[in-house]
Amino acid sequence: MGLSKLGPANQPYTAIITNVVGTIGYLDPMYMESGILSKESDVYSFGVVLFEVLCGRLCFENSNGRFLSLVHTWKQSYKQRKLDDTIFQDLMQEMDPRSLKTFSRIAFQCLHENREARPTMSLVVEKLKTALEFQEKYEWMKHPQDYEKINRTAVHPLKYKSKTELKSCLSKGILLNAVKTWFSLNKNGEHCEMISAADCLIPPAQASTFDEYVTDQSSRFHPKKCYKSYNGMFNAHVRTQFLSPQIKYTVNLVLRPTYYTRFNPHYIGVKYRLEGETKPLVSCLADKREDEWLMVELFQFESQKRNVDLEISFEGFMNTSSDHYVIEGVEFQPTEKMEHKVLEDDDNYMQTISESDDTYWEKKLPKDYNDIMKWSKDGVEWTTKKQLYSILCKGFRMHNGYVGNTLDAPNNTSKRKEITNKRN
Repeated sequence: MGLSKLGPANQPYTAIITNVVGTIGYLDPMYMESGILSKESDVYSFGVVLFEVLCGRLCFENSNGRFLSLVHTWKQSYKQRKLDDTIFQDLMQEMDPRSLKTFSRIAFQCLHENREARPTMSLVVEKLKTALEFQEKYEWMKHPQDYEKINRTAVHPLKYKSKTELKSCLSKGILLNAVKTWFSLNKNGEHCEMISAADCLIPPAQASTFDEYVTDQSSRFHPKKCYKSYNGMFNAHVRTQFLSPQIKYTVNLVLRPTYYTRFNPHYIGVKYRLEGETKPLVSCLADKREDEWLMVELFQFESQKRNVDLEISFEGFMNTSSDHYVIEGVEFQPTEKMEHKVLEDDDNYMQTISESDDTYWEKKLPKDYNDIMKWSKDGVEWTTKKQLYSILCKGFRMHNGYVGNTLDAPNNTSKRKEITNKRN
């Protein structure tokens, strides 16, 4: 920007009083007014550059020796939701709407008049990375030829005349690989994939005489692609083909009890072990899909490629009040980010704060959950706060008794119920 000053490093708040110098148009108005230079002044200047990228032009015009800044016009366009009038049109035609929204919002926040209301550079970087991820996914989605392989393996090949029709068909979901894979797109254009039980489950050598592959009319895999298990002891070798790269996925075991009326179907104890792990994990909380099937979250990971190869050993159902469970398959579902908006000052300055999943679920836990878990008799293990939350909802055995219904939904208040060993 034509301005460089030496100041103390690694300080949360740094300000230097100096003569106003620098390139007009990029300078922080508060710096020009007071002569006080701060780190937030750099944020403002960077916001100007972001708008220059968006609009495809410099932030000022020089007409007949007269200087005219465009920053105020850009800010007004954003506030009035008229960015279409100022954005470089060739760029706009190639941008993903979510990427544009994320990019323009953080650029506008950088230009806030109040220094304290401007984002930190770490937040700016985070939002720019998010905008880039949206754009990369959009670029990948733009080309129908990327879906030729999917269409070649479809049980009923798709017929479409445009990208919109293709996306609409895939959003509804299609069967692939001779009815062994269910593929769909979510609202963000991210890939969802479920592998059927018939393709990935391996019954043990000494399986129960009641365990068998069955036909289930309500399953996406029909006919005879589900697995009915009494004790929940089986292995799974899961191979995916079409995951979206650089996306955080939740891996779910999709099942349903044969008799819903006998117990609360949302609390299912699934004991399992991931490849390479020495201790088993337990997932208890199940989410219900629109078609009444239940999803038990096993773990989360970030995909680096479309093909994933997993080995999971299931060691039993802890809830035995149902005669059998019908296993539909193992599902890979993109993890949704939790977001909330905060309204600030008279300019309706909106800042979106993203929370990690663990942060969201930890708020639902009782404050003393670490002390509670120390009393676990069987050494309960978990990898995410959501899994811990489900364990507390289900209850677990303690050294001196039993804790049941530890969290009382929907208020999530801690209600500890200790029962003597005689009951166990």
